[in-house]
Amino acid sequence: MFPNPGAIQVLSRVTGDPHGATVAVDANLMDHVLELLKSPCVEIRTSSCRLMGNLALRECTIPALLAIPDALFSSILREISKYGLIYPASTVDQWSIDVQSELDARAVNYLEELLKSLRTEIKRWLWVVLSRLAQKRAIVPIVFGVTGCVWLISLLCAKDTDVISGAICALSQVDCWPEGTQTVFDSQAVDHIAELIRSPGIRARKWSLSLLEYLPSQDTILGVTACEQLVSLLRDEDVDITAGAIEALINIALLSNGAQAVVAANVLGEIAEVLKSPNKEVRIAACKLVGRLADHDSIALAVFEAGSCISLVALLGDEYADIIQSAIDALVHISSRSDGALAAVAANVLEYIADLLVSSSRQVRRSVYILVGTLAKHQSTVSSVLALVSCVRLVSLLHDDDTYVIESAIYAVVAANVLRHIAEVLQSPNKEVRIGACKLVGRLARYHSTAPAVFEVAPCARLVSFLRDEDVYVIETATNVLYHIALWSDGAREAVVANVLEYLAELLESLRKEVRICACKLAGRLSYHDSTALAFCEVAPCVQIVTLLRDEDPAVIEKAICTLSRISRWAEGAKAVVDTKVLDQLAELLESPNIEVLRWTSALLATLASHECTVLATLQSTLLLPPKSRRFVSMLRDEDLVTHASGIIGLVEVSEWPHGLADPGVMEAVQQLGQQVMSRFRVKYASSSAV
Repeated sequence: MFPNPGAIQVLSRVTGDPHGATVAVDANLMDHVLELLKSPCVEIRTSSCRLMGNLALRECTIPALLAIPDALFSSILREISKYGLIYPASTVDQWSIDVQSELDARAVNYLEELLKSLRTEIKRWLWVVLSRLAQKRAIVPIVFGVTGCVWLISLLCAKDTDVISGAICALSQVDCWPEGTQTVFDSQAVDHIAELIRSPGIRARKWSLSLLEYLPSQDTILGVTACEQLVSLLRDEDVDITAGAIEALINIALLSNGAQAVVAANVLGEIAEVLKSPNKEVRIAACKLVGRLADHDSIALAVFEAGSCISLVALLGDEYADIIQSAIDALVHISSRSDGALAAVAANVLEYIADLLVSSSRQVRRSVYILVGTLAKHQSTVSSVLALVSCVRLVSLLHDDDTYVIESAIYAVVAANVLRHIAEVLQSPNKEVRIGACKLVGRLARYHSTAPAVFEVAPCARLVSFLRDEDVYVIETATNVLYHIALWSDGAREAVVANVLEYLAELLESLRKEVRICACKLAGRLSYHDSTALAFCEVAPCVQIVTLLRDEDPAVIEKAICTLSRISRWAEGAKAVVDTKVLDQLAELLESPNIEVLRWTSALLATLASHECTVLATLQSTLLLPPKSRRFVSMLRDEDLVTHASGIIGLVEVSEWPHGLADPGVMEAVQQLGQQVMSRFRVKYASSSAV
């Protein structure tokens, strides 16, 4: 006697709640599931299927599901399949991997039986289940052996389009895992895909391309035959199929063997026409394919000889910027080899360079700079590049708004060995060119790998001459470049030899804030190196730097006090700093809200206290006379670690000298601070012990 359909519907709704599902299981509902599914009443069978789906959604029902005997488990799946409700099996993806593996290992034994069903609805549900299972790597070896993939492949021959689409989706999920890829191929999926490629139906061809998009993603290579079939689709009447075929060929060509198979399939004989396609996406994809093929040494020559460069160069005049960029990128791949660069130049690529360098598209500008640099790397083509795009022109284009474009431009300039001509470029009557040349030198001087090349061309003399330029921005740029050169000992020495010290005082008094900041930074670097410190200290413009401590701009004050601290590392520099009466201003700076100013002021005090020639003046200054002699102690209370460290260093340096800590207030303050620290430690320790 079967229950009323309404009761089953109520139970179905009850089990939609986790608590209700638990109560239902405790009431031994599972024992009645099979009978309910055999009911002659359609409503009862449907509600029972929903009931099973709700139970499968709840992790609290896992023990009951696992306890179902194999025979009953088989019967349940069989009965559910009769009524087209496979979805309960697809809900377990929310559970743990171990539980999934145990259930799925049992369920897979009945997949073949389900596949034999003649009902399309069942097959539609089945691929949903398989797709979900394939997303779990731990389950793939259990569910998708060769046999499992053969089942899926058999669905490719189905008449129902949804079933075929689902089978392809499931196979692509399996192929996402390394262990799944080989299984797909072992099951002879390629043979079935080949049949779909030859199908007169557009959908079938699209499905085959959907699967091929995934199959070459691992270390798997498709043969020449499959590639020939793909190449045949390049002339397909449907542009989506053509684009899909190209994408599949790009994936296959990722590895050398695959690229050889693609070329053997005569793709190069078709590529010229494909690059002329009226469809934008097809042209872009074709450019990517040529670039991918050109990356492989074994077939690069064939790519060049096929005249691909001529077709790509023709696209440089396309109306779409993304097509132009794609063509340039492909030419970059080709030009990475000397013979490829020659082929590109022979195809008249240089005729387009000048216009592309000033393209409104930053992506195009970025790509064309890389192309220029790639062509300029080869002895066989560099003269042709520089004949069209002079060093002056290259450097003048370093003013782009896009940082990445500038980086690409620098790559082109370095590849063209513009540094050999930098003296000429720095003498250009064009202000923008001079500024561009300065920035180039500064950028190259920043890095250990390129700085020696900068020093070899000795640009400092010319840069120093810019410090008297009429344009204040040129002065600022030159000063900043000299600072970057002075980061290195050799560069600092060259700058001093070029008489940069004669200009420092004037630069520090500049009306332009940026120039004053750059001058402070330059002075700090020149005083830092052993090779230039003595020369710097002899003419140290300390008066001008100390004057900047009252600048209205906090950034200038910060750089000035930082520079004074660095100058004071040397006894001669420290004496020059103290002679400027700087100690009279430090008390005010120690009250600054600017943390950087406070740090460097503390560091300056500690440095001055470390020299015998300046310690007395430091100790006798108003900073360290009672009660202000406890200034260093107050730094120990600061939350900022650098200020804290500066206070410790200052106390250590002062204590090195007789009577350095003679002020009893200092020792008393240190003792009080120690007691406070110990008190906080005891409180913290007591709190942690209580916990």
